[in-house]
Parts: sequence; structure tokens; C-alpha cells
Amino acid sequence: MAGLRVMLGALFLTVWGSNVDKGLYGADEYAALIRTYVEDGNAPGIWKDVMGVVADGASVFSKLQLVMELALGVLLTLGLLTRVAAVVAWAFLTALWISELGVPNEWTWSLVFPAMA
Repeated sequence: MAGLRVMLGALFLTVWGSNVDKGLYGADEYAALIRTYVEDGNAPGIWKDVMGVVADGASVFSKLQLVMELALGVLLTLGLLTRVAAVVAWAFLTALWISELGVPNEWTWSLVFPAMA
């Protein structure tokens, strides 16, 4: 279990680094990504409404995601607050999975397995 925890933490840290490199934590880039999920994906309508609110508040939500992904990566890798971090990671990955349903070039199962870990 510790190995899965560390690997999940490493996943969050590498995604965080990749998103920083791509500039996806900038408000405009973040909003554009979320709007792509709304327009191109098959998430339930109410979830698309939630994503619309997130895209509209991208200046805040993009920074929250930046901090959350970094914090989860560090906490899970180091084994600190593991249960809380694991529940938050599960909720975050599940929400992201729902958001990416049907989005072109996104594999449906890519977030299911990390969420199960």
C-alpha cells in the first residue's frame, strides 16, 4: 500500500510539473481547458454547469488546483496526513474523470485506476 501511495504522490507531482510547464495554471489557459471539456465532453449536464462556474472563476480555481495538486503530491509521497490526502485525491480524480468523459484524446480509464489506488 505504501508503494501505491508513493506512486500516486509521484503522479500528482509530475502532473503538477507538466501543468506548470504548459502554463495551464494561468487563468485564461485554465478556463480554456475547462470550456473544452464542457463543449467537447459527455459529462452530465449538471456537471457541465459546475465546470462552467469553475471556468468563470478560473482566476481563483486555477490557483486552488495548483496548490492542491502540489500539496497532494507532497503529502502522499511523504506519507503525511495520508488518509485525508487519499480521500481528497480520490474525490479530485473522480471529479476529473467525470469532467473528461467523452473528451477527444482522453482515455476514459486513465483516471479510474489512480483513483482506485
